[in-house]
Amino acid sequence: ILVNNAAGNGSINVSSQTGYISIKFHTDGSVTYSGFELHWSISGTGLSCNNEVDDLVVSNITTSSADLAWSATNITDSFYVYLNNSEYFVTTTNSLSLTNLSSNTFYDIVVVSVSDMGSGCCYQHTSFRTPCTSTISLPYAENFDNYDISSGNVLPNCWTKLVNFDMPEGEPHITHNTYYTSDGSLYLYCGSNDAMGHFALAIMPYLDEDDISQHFIRFKLRSPTSGTTIEVGICNDTTLYDNNFTPITSFTTNASDTWQDCFVSLSSYTGTGRYITFRMIRNQQNGNGRIAYIDNLVVLRQL
Repeated sequence: ILVNNAAGNGSINVSSQTGYISIKFHTDGSVTYSGFELHWSISGTGLSCNNEVDDLVVSNITTSSADLAWSATNITDSFYVYLNNSEYFVTTTNSLSLTNLSSNTFYDIVVVSVSDMGSGCCYQHTSFRTPCTSTISLPYAENFDNYDISSGNVLPNCWTKLVNFDMPEGEPHITHNTYYTSDGSLYLYCGSNDAMGHFALAIMPYLDEDDISQHFIRFKLRSPTSGTTIEVGICNDTTLYDNNFTPITSFTTNASDTWQDCFVSLSSYTGTGRYITFRMIRNQQNGNGRIAYIDNLVVLRQL
């Protein structure tokens, strides 16, 4: 149902509908870089709840499990628990332990009493994300292949990104457009209109090693233009930028559309950070917009 073709308010009369109503929202892509917000509510007359669910909380979240608990008017009722609007469970208590979850995954939860199924007024909703399987072991290899990127900007599991510009398509992500080995590579971007100092960081998972100075990194690098520069360094944290990134070395592409070999030794690093990071920053690109691709990444311990 098309509610409104422009910014503003709209409404849908669902009084003739029965059963569970799912509301979805999508855009045709014609939105500005600042994105959009969606605010919605349900109102009506004559709605009567037999068993209203309240106070839904999530606790004990791990990489593969989480506990749910809630209150209800009639706690002896049964409850439907919907997971990401598809899979559901039925429980006769006001709690449920979720198992076999995936790490670093967003989960949307809806709880509704069986006696109120279809009433539209007596459910509770929450969401959470499971943490990463936070460490990598050596040797580590990432070819950025076989990832489903249909849902948008995707990074390998437990990788993170830091940017300070509002341009979602410019954020680090896996692309299937260019690669050294089929069918993906890591995409880094710095726009020609970005302010000086704008950056994009792609941060690997935590490297669980006591002394990373004994390690080295090998990867393939390519750009549509020569003169594109990326840095390789170490971050102490995945959420902060200032005083967080320590550069180890940089690479500048010497030819357009040509893959070149890059080798980084961490022997000079004496800090405590454990997050290997790739950075592209505006003031290194000589005033031009730049794109870089990274593929066939390997992290090894020196013998």
